[in-house]
This record gives sequence, C-alpha cells and structure tokens, in this order.
Amino acid sequence: MQRIDTIQQELFSVMLWSIWKRRNNQVWDIATETNQMVCDRARILLTSWKHAQQARNLTNIVQSDPSPMVWMKVKHKK
Repeated sequence: MQRIDTIQQELFSVMLWSIWKRRNNQVWDIATETNQMVCDRARILLTSWKHAQQARNLTNIVQSDPSPMVWMKVKHKK
C-alpha cells in the first residue's frame, strides 16, 4: 500500500469492499454480479464519498464566521 499513491489506495479499498459485498450478496441473497458491476459499484461509492467530503468541507468554510454572535435583550414598545 505504501508504494501506490492516495488515489490508487482509495480505489483499492473500495474495490476490496465491493468484492466482499458481491460475496455476501452471493451467499445471503443468491445474487450473481458481474465483474463490471463490482467495479461500477466501487467507483460510484468512491465518487459519492468524495462529493460528500467536498460538501462537508464547503459547509465548514461557510459556517466558520470569525465574528462571534452576540445576543442582546431588546425592549419592545407598547
């Protein structure tokens, strides 16, 4: 794992998970999947995860307002 770059490590990891998922689907659901289905699921999972991380990072940037919020009591006119 130390000889491959981060992108290859990520893809390797999701491919292993997808292969394990195929095995479980075969054993428990008697579902047969092609190699293409296994690869597609891994790529989709990785893409979805990366998009979720980007969205989370953007949310953190937007929410990190340096000025603190201050609450003040307001008198209402009667």
